[in-house]
Amino acid sequence: MPVPSLDSAIRLHQKSRQGADAAAADAEALRAVSARVRTRFRNFNTDAAQLTPAERIIFRVFIELDSEVANGGLDQYVRNSSGDRAQDALHDLKAIAATGSWRVLNEMSEWFPGKEIPSDLDSRFDQLIEMEDADEAGFETRMDTLTDRFRAALPEMYSRLMDYVEAHRAELEEPRT
Repeated sequence: MPVPSLDSAIRLHQKSRQGADAAAADAEALRAVSARVRTRFRNFNTDAAQLTPAERIIFRVFIELDSEVANGGLDQYVRNSSGDRAQDALHDLKAIAATGSWRVLNEMSEWFPGKEIPSDLDSRFDQLIEMEDADEAGFETRMDTLTDRFRAALPEMYSRLMDYVEAHRAELEEPRT
């Protein structure tokens, strides 16, 4: 299957600025961009050094964070290995000015000791279990509320991420093998 054109993704984003369903168009454009990024590595943990900074942002924000939240919410994101890079994703959201998504993930980071989501899965999981054991119903409600707020902020995140893609197109131009 051919890798989608970066130009077509950017054109879709530019066109979406004029349409009512901009978030859906930007999400489609980001799927095309992420398909290009996926051609650059087999395993992010071992191959991340091969990626440009722009590719790493696409990976952490769209391929990991967005995909995990779409599949099972923020709870799934932080309980899986994708959450190992949650603090990096938080910095990425700030860098691309996705303030709504940044606020939500930052609020979640404040739940953890040191106000930072641990990069170690076992440590993060243990801390989540402690929070859950302390107040299971309250924890689930807070997590669901954060997930809802994150999802509500997706249109802005998609738009900002595509603005970032447009500004850094040289880093994303041609797939390398």
